[in-house]
Amino acid sequence: MMDGVPGATPRAGWAQGLRLVGPDEPQTRCKLCFQGVRADLGELFEYVVDPASEVYCAHFFCLLFSAGLEQTGQDDEGIQGFLLPDILREWRRGQRLKCVHCDRKYATLGCRDKTCRKTFHLPCARDHGDGLQFCDDFASFCREHRPRQQGQFPAEGSEEAVCGVCLEIMNQPANCLWGPCCQGWYHQDCIQRLANTAGYFFKCPLCNNKDAFVREMQLFGIFVPEQDAAWEMEEDAFESLLERHAPCDAPNCACPDGRDHDEDDTPWETILCRCCGAKAIHLECAQKVPLPVGSSERHTWTCSDCRAVLRARPPSYTNHYRRVRNESHVASNQLSGLLTRVRFQVSGSLSSPQLSVRHANLELSINNVPESSESEPGILSSSNGSVHPRDEDPVISLSPPKKIQMLKPVVLTRKSPQKRSKKARPAGRSRKITQTSDKEKSVRQTSILQFCVSSK
Repeated sequence: MMDGVPGATPRAGWAQGLRLVGPDEPQTRCKLCFQGVRADLGELFEYVVDPASEVYCAHFFCLLFSAGLEQTGQDDEGIQGFLLPDILREWRRGQRLKCVHCDRKYATLGCRDKTCRKTFHLPCARDHGDGLQFCDDFASFCREHRPRQQGQFPAEGSEEAVCGVCLEIMNQPANCLWGPCCQGWYHQDCIQRLANTAGYFFKCPLCNNKDAFVREMQLFGIFVPEQDAAWEMEEDAFESLLERHAPCDAPNCACPDGRDHDEDDTPWETILCRCCGAKAIHLECAQKVPLPVGSSERHTWTCSDCRAVLRARPPSYTNHYRRVRNESHVASNQLSGLLTRVRFQVSGSLSSPQLSVRHANLELSINNVPESSESEPGILSSSNGSVHPRDEDPVISLSPPKKIQMLKPVVLTRKSPQKRSKKARPAGRSRKITQTSDKEKSVRQTSILQFCVSSK
């Protein structure tokens, strides 16, 4: 069915089904790009239906980027989800398409720009700098219409013109990639090798960013395989982590059985360095070694290398800022108690109402407040000019004859119990008095505000 197409020549003994072509089979070539095994083209698969007439052979990436091919099957069907009838239909479509680079047929890749009709092979696109996106629907672009990165290539000779993977100087911007996370630059080949090795753990080698870095690399030609990292797939890769350093590293080991002897709960038990854990010493040998700075126990030991690092460490930072006062501060508790424990109570008859206020160690009494229709400032007077503490909660009572007059708020501040002399009113100070009728004057009475402190 596919005779006359460059590919593997049928051989005797071929087994039907899918197989992976190895690098030792140079005669087996992809039927879409005419290339053999190449790392930058993905794995080369071969599906044999009939060794004499029907053999499908294609790179995985050639199938992914073919413009008219869809992955409609499961991963275990056809070639990695690409069904054989779909592959045959795409191959036949490619017979009418020529590559703009090599002028050969079966150029199934096309520029995604709607105004461009260029087609090409995947190897030709790699070699001529065309755009390939290894994400979403695997779009391809010609060199003219390919997307451009936002980063500006650093000047020659600057520190930024160094690859973040191999640390070599970069000279050709066309073969370099820019990382949007930390503005670093890398060789494209270095990033691809890193992605092949890291797999799921692929991230920025400079700042460890994963999401933005991986997305940017996929959009500009980097394939990230969905696999575990190479260092995790090696046999017994983490076996060395279970090993413990046992030999005594004392300059003059005193153990009669040698440096490798280790017996628990005896003077010849080995302990590791408390900092690095890479060196050990017998408890008996540690008696001859000076204790580390700040240590008072013999079972903690620091090797000579770590002690040198600790001595060269700069002095610790001293905090010169005072801690911000929080709700546990005494003053805050006092203010909170003042606002929550004040209680007002009105009692008595209509002729002699009383207002009682209880709080802390104070008792306040207000009597004979004159009835008035005006809002005049009140006059405060104290019977003895002092405030005395008492053992229990005081009672503050207000007893006006008829009507309570609104007074201006007065802030009371507790001070130490001592007598204070009352200040005389400065000469010339007067209050503005509103003219009232004779009837209103007859209603006025004298008001006395007294502070009374009594003990029970």
